[in-house]
Amino acid sequence: MSATARRIGAAYLRKVGIELQPGDLGSDLEGDFAQAAQQAGLPHPQRELQLVPGRKWTCDFVWPAEKVVVEVEGGTRHGKGRHSRGKGFDEDCRKCFQLNMAGYLVIRVTGTHIQSGEAVDWVRAALALRSAP
Repeated sequence: MSATARRIGAAYLRKVGIELQPGDLGSDLEGDFAQAAQQAGLPHPQRELQLVPGRKWTCDFVWPAEKVVVEVEGGTRHGKGRHSRGKGFDEDCRKCFQLNMAGYLVIRVTGTHIQSGEAVDWVRAALALRSAP
């Protein structure tokens, strides 16, 4: 979904009859990762899942059976994104800790990792590790 659609908002899109699935309004970087993962033949992840009871946090991409999570971090190049400043960074640390304590392997990626192919390589390795008997 485009940046324009995200600005319009989910409530309006639903009001005019456009059906949305979880994750449809994700960031452009999330779309880039989803496309790269699909092109690489990775198993289809679930999107925007709430995995920590009592918290409203959602995870960008989740492979529940393997307990692998990918969080796409935007705004990292210039330090202006929510994920790289103050309270947003603090909350991301809490989220990662809670997910780790619940047994999830959290992989944080940036646009650089997506473009270079590292993100897909990391996920492939994590899924293989977590799928091994």
